[in-house]
Amino acid sequence: MRGADYSYGIYIYAFPFQQAAFELVPGGTFWLLNIAYGVVSSGAAAYLSWTFVEKRVLEQRAAVLPRLAKSIEWLRLRFGLL
Repeated sequence: MRGADYSYGIYIYAFPFQQAAFELVPGGTFWLLNIAYGVVSSGAAAYLSWTFVEKRVLEQRAAVLPRLAKSIEWLRLRFGLL
C-alpha cells in the first residue's frame, strides 16, 4: 500500500468542524480564523481516521472480497438475485 490518503477524511470532517468553530470558538465567525480552525481540526481528524480506521479496513479488503463474492454468488443462485 502506498502512502496515506487523508483527502476523504478532510472532505468528511471539514464542514462539521467549521460549523462547530462558527458556533463555539471565540472569533469563529471571522472567516480567516474559521478557515484556519477547519484546516487544522479536519486535518487532525483525517489523520486519526486514516491511521485507526481506513488503513486497517483497506488492509483487510483482500481477505474479505473472496468471501463476499461467494456470498453474492450463493444469493444469486439461491434466490435468483442480481
